[in-house]
Amino acid sequence: MNELSVDESVDFRATPELVELARTVRRFLDKHAPVAAPAEPPSYDAKVWHLACDQLELAALALPERFGGAGFGVTEQAVVASEMGRALLASPYFASVVLAANALLASGDDDVCDEVLPGVARGTTTAAVAWQQCDTTSVDGEIRLTGKLDAVLDGATADLVVVPADGSLYLVDTRSADVGRTALSGLDWTRPQAALELNGVPARRFGEPGAAIEVLRDVRRLATVVLAAEQTGAGERVLEMTVEYSLDRVQFGRPIGSFQAIKHKCAELLVRLRCARAAVDYAAKVADVRPEALELASALAGSSATSAFLATCLDSIQIHGGVGFTWEHQAHLYLRRALSSERLLGDPARHAETLGRLLGV
Repeated sequence: MNELSVDESVDFRATPELVELARTVRRFLDKHAPVAAPAEPPSYDAKVWHLACDQLELAALALPERFGGAGFGVTEQAVVASEMGRALLASPYFASVVLAANALLASGDDDVCDEVLPGVARGTTTAAVAWQQCDTTSVDGEIRLTGKLDAVLDGATADLVVVPADGSLYLVDTRSADVGRTALSGLDWTRPQAALELNGVPARRFGEPGAAIEVLRDVRRLATVVLAAEQTGAGERVLEMTVEYSLDRVQFGRPIGSFQAIKHKCAELLVRLRCARAAVDYAAKVADVRPEALELASALAGSSATSAFLATCLDSIQIHGGVGFTWEHQAHLYLRRALSSERLLGDPARHAETLGRLLGV
Protein backbone atom coordinates (compact mmCIF):
# COMPACT_ATOMS: atom_id res chain seq x y z
CA MET A 1 0.00 0.00 0.00
CA ASN A 2 1.23 3.49 -0.84
CA GLU A 3 1.82 5.72 2.15
CA LEU A 4 0.94 9.39 2.16
CA SER A 5 3.73 10.94 4.15
CA VAL A 6 6.13 13.83 3.97
CA ASP A 7 9.77 12.87 4.37
CA GLU A 8 13.08 14.60 3.79
CA SER A 9 13.06 13.74 0.08
CA VAL A 10 9.79 15.58 -0.54
CA ASP A 11 10.04 19.27 0.31
CA PHE A 12 7.01 20.94 -1.24
CA ARG A 13 7.58 24.42 0.14
CA ALA A 14 7.65 27.28 -2.38
CA THR A 15 11.12 28.51 -3.28
CA PRO A 16 12.05 32.05 -4.37
CA GLU A 17 12.49 30.71 -7.90
CA LEU A 18 8.96 29.31 -7.98
CA VAL A 19 7.54 32.55 -6.59
CA GLU A 20 9.32 34.55 -9.28
CA LEU A 21 8.11 32.14 -11.97
CA ALA A 22 4.53 32.68 -10.82
CA ARG A 23 4.97 36.46 -10.82
CA THR A 24 6.47 36.44 -14.31
CA VAL A 25 3.68 34.32 -15.79
CA ARG A 26 1.02 36.40 -14.01
CA ARG A 27 2.41 39.66 -15.35
CA PHE A 28 2.49 38.23 -18.86
CA LEU A 29 -1.10 36.97 -18.68
CA ASP A 30 -2.41 40.17 -17.10
CA LYS A 31 -0.92 42.09 -20.02
CA HIS A 32 -1.67 39.78 -22.94
CA ALA A 33 -4.59 37.58 -21.88
CA PRO A 34 -7.04 39.24 -19.48
CA VAL A 35 -10.08 37.16 -18.61
CA ALA A 36 -12.78 37.56 -21.25
CA ALA A 37 -15.45 35.47 -22.92
CA PRO A 38 -13.88 33.95 -26.06
CA ALA A 39 -15.46 33.86 -29.48
CA GLU A 40 -17.98 31.23 -30.51
CA PRO A 41 -17.10 28.50 -31.36
CA PRO A 42 -14.39 28.30 -28.69
CA SER A 43 -10.83 28.84 -29.82
CA TYR A 44 -7.55 30.25 -28.53
CA ASP A 45 -5.48 33.28 -29.43
CA ALA A 46 -2.57 31.92 -31.46
CA LYS A 47 -0.65 35.19 -31.08
CA VAL A 48 -0.72 34.97 -27.27
CA TRP A 49 0.27 31.31 -27.39
CA HIS A 50 3.29 31.99 -29.58
CA LEU A 51 4.32 34.93 -27.39
CA ALA A 52 4.15 32.68 -24.32
CA CYS A 53 6.32 30.10 -26.06
CA ASP A 54 8.81 32.61 -27.48
CA GLN A 55 9.18 34.99 -24.52
CA LEU A 56 8.61 32.69 -21.54
CA GLU A 57 9.25 29.27 -23.11
CA LEU A 58 6.24 27.90 -21.26
CA ALA A 59 5.74 24.94 -23.60
CA ALA A 60 9.38 23.93 -23.18
CA LEU A 61 9.53 24.37 -19.41
CA ALA A 62 8.86 20.80 -18.27
CA LEU A 63 10.12 18.91 -21.33
CA PRO A 64 13.52 17.16 -21.26
CA GLU A 65 16.47 19.12 -22.59
CA ARG A 66 17.38 16.37 -25.06
CA PHE A 67 14.06 17.00 -26.82
CA GLY A 68 14.34 20.79 -26.91
CA GLY A 69 12.88 21.50 -23.48
CA ALA A 70 14.17 23.37 -20.45
CA GLY A 71 14.37 20.27 -18.27
CA PHE A 72 12.27 21.41 -15.30
CA GLY A 73 9.66 19.25 -13.59
CA VAL A 74 6.00 18.95 -12.68
CA THR A 75 6.51 21.36 -9.78
CA GLU A 76 7.29 24.18 -12.19
CA GLN A 77 4.58 23.03 -14.57
CA ALA A 78 2.04 23.21 -11.75
CA VAL A 79 3.06 26.81 -11.02
CA VAL A 80 2.45 27.75 -14.65
CA ALA A 81 -0.88 25.89 -14.75
CA SER A 82 -2.02 27.66 -11.59
CA GLU A 83 -1.43 31.05 -13.18
CA MET A 84 -3.15 29.95 -16.37
CA GLY A 85 -6.10 28.88 -14.26
CA ARG A 86 -6.33 32.32 -12.65
CA ALA A 87 -6.51 33.89 -16.12
CA LEU A 88 -8.79 31.18 -17.58
CA LEU A 89 -6.31 31.08 -20.43
CA ALA A 90 -7.56 29.37 -23.57
CA SER A 91 -4.45 27.73 -25.02
CA PRO A 92 -3.13 24.37 -26.29
CA TYR A 93 -1.00 24.03 -23.15
CA PHE A 94 -2.99 21.33 -21.37
CA ALA A 95 -3.77 19.21 -24.44
CA SER A 96 -0.40 19.56 -26.14
CA VAL A 97 2.16 19.87 -23.35
CA VAL A 98 0.49 18.12 -20.41
CA LEU A 99 -1.37 15.31 -22.18
CA ALA A 100 0.20 14.61 -25.58
CA ALA A 101 3.83 15.35 -24.75
CA ASN A 102 3.67 13.22 -21.62
CA ALA A 103 2.06 10.39 -23.59
CA LEU A 104 5.02 10.44 -25.97
CA LEU A 105 7.51 10.58 -23.09
CA ALA A 106 5.77 7.82 -21.14
CA SER A 107 5.87 5.57 -24.20
CA GLY A 108 9.65 5.51 -24.06
CA ASP A 109 9.90 5.90 -27.84
CA ASP A 110 12.86 8.24 -28.26
CA ASP A 111 12.56 8.32 -32.04
CA VAL A 112 9.04 9.77 -32.07
CA CYS A 113 9.90 12.07 -29.15
CA ASP A 114 12.93 13.38 -31.01
CA GLU A 115 10.77 14.01 -34.05
CA VAL A 116 7.75 15.65 -32.39
CA LEU A 117 8.71 17.19 -29.05
CA PRO A 118 11.08 19.93 -30.26
CA GLY A 119 8.16 21.44 -32.20
CA VAL A 120 5.89 21.11 -29.16
CA ALA A 121 8.54 22.82 -27.03
CA ARG A 122 8.72 25.74 -29.47
CA GLY A 123 4.94 25.96 -29.74
CA THR A 124 5.08 25.47 -33.50
CA THR A 125 3.51 22.01 -33.21
CA THR A 126 0.43 21.27 -31.15
CA ALA A 127 -0.91 17.85 -30.26
CA ALA A 128 -3.88 16.28 -28.52
CA VAL A 129 -4.90 12.98 -26.94
CA ALA A 130 -7.99 10.94 -27.72
CA TRP A 131 -9.18 8.48 -25.10
CA GLN A 132 -11.52 6.39 -27.28
CA GLN A 133 -10.30 3.34 -29.16
CA CYS A 134 -10.25 3.19 -32.96
CA ASP A 135 -10.18 0.27 -35.39
CA THR A 136 -7.04 -0.61 -37.33
CA THR A 137 -6.59 -1.96 -40.83
CA SER A 138 -3.49 -2.62 -42.90
CA VAL A 139 -3.29 -1.27 -46.45
CA ASP A 140 -0.16 -2.20 -48.39
CA GLY A 141 1.68 -2.69 -45.12
CA GLU A 142 0.56 0.70 -43.74
CA ILE A 143 -1.57 0.94 -40.60
CA ARG A 144 -4.73 2.99 -41.01
CA LEU A 145 -7.23 4.03 -38.32
CA THR A 146 -10.99 4.35 -38.57
CA GLY A 147 -13.37 5.59 -35.89
CA LYS A 148 -15.08 8.50 -34.22
CA LEU A 149 -13.44 10.40 -31.37
CA ASP A 150 -15.57 12.61 -29.13
CA ALA A 151 -14.60 15.64 -27.04
CA VAL A 152 -10.91 15.79 -27.97
CA LEU A 153 -9.31 18.77 -26.23
CA ASP A 154 -8.04 21.21 -28.89
CA GLY A 155 -8.87 18.59 -31.50
CA ALA A 156 -10.01 21.23 -34.00
CA THR A 157 -6.60 22.92 -34.11
CA ALA A 158 -4.04 20.28 -33.06
CA ASP A 159 -1.55 19.19 -35.71
CA LEU A 160 -1.24 15.69 -34.27
CA VAL A 161 -3.40 13.45 -32.12
CA VAL A 162 -2.45 10.43 -30.02
CA VAL A 163 -4.99 7.64 -30.56
CA PRO A 164 -5.26 4.25 -28.80
CA ALA A 165 -6.10 1.28 -31.02
CA ASP A 166 -5.67 -2.51 -30.65
CA GLY A 167 -4.04 -1.89 -27.26
CA SER A 168 -1.25 0.28 -28.69
CA LEU A 169 -0.75 4.00 -29.27
CA TYR A 170 -0.69 5.68 -32.66
CA LEU A 171 0.17 9.15 -33.87
CA VAL A 172 -2.14 10.68 -36.48
CA ASP A 173 -1.64 13.83 -38.54
CA THR A 174 -5.00 15.58 -38.15
CA ARG A 175 -4.31 17.77 -41.19
CA SER A 176 -4.84 14.73 -43.40
CA ALA A 177 -7.79 14.72 -45.78
CA ASP A 178 -8.85 11.46 -44.11
CA VAL A 179 -9.61 13.28 -40.84
CA GLY A 180 -12.88 15.16 -40.32
CA ARG A 181 -12.87 17.77 -37.55
CA THR A 182 -15.89 19.47 -36.02
CA ALA A 183 -15.46 22.13 -33.33
CA LEU A 184 -17.87 21.58 -30.44
CA SER A 185 -19.70 24.28 -28.53
CA GLY A 186 -19.40 22.94 -25.01
CA LEU A 187 -20.05 24.28 -21.54
CA ASP A 188 -16.55 25.72 -21.09
CA TRP A 189 -15.79 28.27 -23.79
CA THR A 190 -12.20 28.65 -22.63
CA ARG A 191 -11.32 24.99 -23.26
CA PRO A 192 -12.05 24.11 -26.92
CA GLN A 193 -13.04 20.56 -27.82
CA ALA A 194 -13.77 18.85 -31.10
CA ALA A 195 -15.16 15.66 -32.57
CA LEU A 196 -12.80 13.84 -34.93
CA GLU A 197 -13.75 11.28 -37.55
CA LEU A 198 -10.93 9.09 -38.84
CA ASN A 199 -11.60 7.57 -42.24
CA GLY A 200 -8.76 5.14 -42.84
CA VAL A 201 -6.11 7.73 -42.00
CA PRO A 202 -2.46 6.61 -42.01
CA ALA A 203 -1.09 6.24 -38.48
CA ARG A 204 2.29 5.66 -36.90
CA ARG A 205 2.52 3.28 -33.99
CA PHE A 206 4.87 4.30 -31.20
CA GLY A 207 5.96 2.88 -27.89
CA GLU A 208 5.70 -0.75 -26.87
CA PRO A 209 2.91 -2.74 -28.54
CA GLY A 210 -0.01 -3.29 -26.19
CA ALA A 211 1.11 -0.61 -23.72
CA ALA A 212 -1.64 1.96 -24.38
CA ILE A 213 -3.55 1.37 -21.15
CA GLU A 214 -0.48 1.69 -18.94
CA VAL A 215 0.82 4.79 -20.72
CA LEU A 216 -2.52 6.61 -20.69
CA ARG A 217 -3.00 5.65 -17.03
CA ASP A 218 0.30 7.29 -16.13
CA VAL A 219 -0.54 10.35 -18.22
CA ARG A 220 -3.91 10.69 -16.51
CA ARG A 221 -2.32 10.66 -13.06
CA LEU A 222 0.22 13.28 -14.00
CA ALA A 223 -2.34 15.43 -15.80
CA THR A 224 -4.64 15.26 -12.77
CA VAL A 225 -1.97 17.01 -10.71
CA VAL A 226 -1.50 19.77 -13.29
CA LEU A 227 -5.26 20.16 -13.67
CA ALA A 228 -5.60 20.39 -9.89
CA ALA A 229 -3.03 23.20 -9.89
CA GLU A 230 -5.03 25.00 -12.55
CA GLN A 231 -8.25 24.55 -10.56
CA THR A 232 -6.66 25.81 -7.36
CA GLY A 233 -5.25 28.90 -9.06
CA ALA A 234 -8.63 29.67 -10.60
CA GLY A 235 -10.40 29.12 -7.28
CA GLU A 236 -8.01 31.47 -5.50
CA ARG A 237 -8.74 34.18 -8.06
CA VAL A 238 -12.49 33.69 -7.63
CA LEU A 239 -12.16 34.07 -3.87
CA GLU A 240 -10.11 37.25 -4.32
CA MET A 241 -12.85 38.73 -6.53
CA THR A 242 -15.47 37.69 -4.01
CA VAL A 243 -13.70 39.32 -1.05
CA GLU A 244 -13.09 42.49 -3.07
CA TYR A 245 -16.78 42.69 -3.94
CA SER A 246 -17.88 42.03 -0.35
CA LEU A 247 -15.80 44.98 0.82
CA ASP A 248 -17.19 47.31 -1.86
CA ARG A 249 -20.86 46.28 -1.78
CA VAL A 250 -22.76 48.25 0.86
CA GLN A 251 -26.04 47.05 2.30
CA PHE A 252 -27.87 48.50 5.30
CA GLY A 253 -25.11 51.07 5.55
CA ARG A 254 -22.32 48.50 5.89
CA PRO A 255 -20.09 46.51 3.52
CA ILE A 256 -21.58 43.03 3.21
CA GLY A 257 -18.12 41.68 4.02
CA SER A 258 -18.66 42.82 7.60
CA PHE A 259 -21.63 40.47 8.00
CA GLN A 260 -20.80 37.37 9.97
CA ALA A 261 -22.35 34.97 7.44
CA ILE A 262 -20.20 36.35 4.62
CA LYS A 263 -17.07 36.28 6.79
CA HIS A 264 -17.66 32.65 7.72
CA LYS A 265 -18.34 31.62 4.13
CA CYS A 266 -15.19 33.29 2.80
CA ALA A 267 -13.11 31.81 5.61
CA GLU A 268 -14.46 28.36 4.84
CA LEU A 269 -13.58 28.75 1.16
CA LEU A 270 -10.10 29.96 2.06
CA VAL A 271 -9.47 26.88 4.19
CA ARG A 272 -10.64 24.56 1.40
CA LEU A 273 -8.42 26.27 -1.14
CA ARG A 274 -5.41 26.26 1.20
CA CYS A 275 -5.88 22.51 1.71
CA ALA A 276 -6.14 22.01 -2.04
CA ARG A 277 -3.00 24.08 -2.58
CA ALA A 278 -1.05 21.97 -0.09
CA ALA A 279 -2.25 18.76 -1.77
CA VAL A 280 -1.28 20.09 -5.21
CA ASP A 281 2.17 21.24 -4.13
CA TYR A 282 2.82 17.88 -2.50
CA ALA A 283 1.57 15.87 -5.48
CA ALA A 284 3.68 17.89 -7.92
CA LYS A 285 6.81 17.26 -5.89
CA VAL A 286 5.94 13.57 -5.57
CA ALA A 287 5.66 13.40 -9.37
CA ASP A 288 9.21 14.74 -9.60
CA VAL A 289 10.97 12.74 -6.89
CA ARG A 290 8.76 9.77 -5.92
CA PRO A 291 6.68 8.85 -9.00
CA GLU A 292 5.89 5.43 -7.52
CA ALA A 293 3.65 7.22 -4.98
CA LEU A 294 1.93 9.43 -7.55
CA GLU A 295 -1.34 7.51 -7.79
CA LEU A 296 -2.33 8.35 -4.22
CA ALA A 297 -0.97 11.90 -4.22
CA SER A 298 -2.66 12.62 -7.56
CA ALA A 299 -6.04 11.39 -6.33
CA LEU A 300 -5.78 13.51 -3.19
CA ALA A 301 -4.90 16.63 -5.19
CA GLY A 302 -7.62 15.98 -7.74
CA SER A 303 -10.30 15.43 -5.12
CA SER A 304 -9.34 18.47 -3.03
CA ALA A 305 -8.92 20.91 -5.90
CA THR A 306 -11.98 19.85 -7.87
CA SER A 307 -14.37 20.16 -4.93
CA ALA A 308 -12.77 23.39 -3.64
CA PHE A 309 -12.90 25.13 -7.04
CA LEU A 310 -16.53 24.23 -7.69
CA ALA A 311 -17.65 25.19 -4.17
CA THR A 312 -15.83 28.52 -4.45
CA CYS A 313 -17.51 29.33 -7.76
CA LEU A 314 -20.99 28.47 -6.52
CA ASP A 315 -20.65 30.41 -3.27
CA SER A 316 -19.06 33.34 -5.08
CA ILE A 317 -22.10 33.73 -7.30
CA GLN A 318 -24.35 33.71 -4.24
CA ILE A 319 -22.25 36.33 -2.44
CA HIS A 320 -22.19 38.54 -5.53
CA GLY A 321 -25.98 38.43 -5.58
CA GLY A 322 -27.77 39.60 -8.72
CA VAL A 323 -24.65 40.85 -10.47
CA GLY A 324 -23.09 37.40 -10.16
CA PHE A 325 -25.76 35.97 -12.43
CA THR A 326 -25.26 38.51 -15.20
CA TRP A 327 -23.70 37.74 -18.56
CA GLU A 328 -21.18 40.55 -18.24
CA HIS A 329 -19.68 39.31 -14.96
CA GLN A 330 -16.76 36.85 -15.03
CA ALA A 331 -18.34 34.53 -12.47
CA HIS A 332 -20.08 32.33 -15.03
CA LEU A 333 -16.81 31.81 -16.97
CA TYR A 334 -15.10 30.41 -13.87
CA LEU A 335 -18.14 28.28 -13.06
CA ARG A 336 -18.10 26.84 -16.58
CA ARG A 337 -14.42 25.96 -16.17
CA ALA A 338 -15.11 24.36 -12.77
CA LEU A 339 -17.91 22.20 -14.13
CA SER A 340 -15.99 21.11 -17.22
CA SER A 341 -12.83 20.38 -15.22
CA GLU A 342 -14.83 18.17 -12.87
CA ARG A 343 -15.64 15.92 -15.81
CA LEU A 344 -12.28 16.06 -17.53
CA LEU A 345 -10.16 13.52 -15.62
CA GLY A 346 -12.45 12.35 -12.84
CA ASP A 347 -14.80 13.88 -10.31
CA PRO A 348 -14.15 13.91 -6.52
CA ALA A 349 -16.08 10.66 -6.09
CA ARG A 350 -13.79 8.84 -8.52
CA HIS A 351 -10.71 10.22 -6.80
CA ALA A 352 -12.17 9.23 -3.43
CA GLU A 353 -12.59 5.66 -4.68
CA THR A 354 -8.92 5.58 -5.61
CA LEU A 355 -7.93 6.93 -2.20
CA GLY A 356 -10.12 4.39 -0.45
CA ARG A 357 -8.66 1.51 -2.43
CA LEU A 358 -5.06 2.59 -1.82
CA LEU A 359 -5.59 3.29 1.86
CA GLY A 360 -7.64 0.16 2.44
CA VAL A 361 -10.75 1.94 3.74
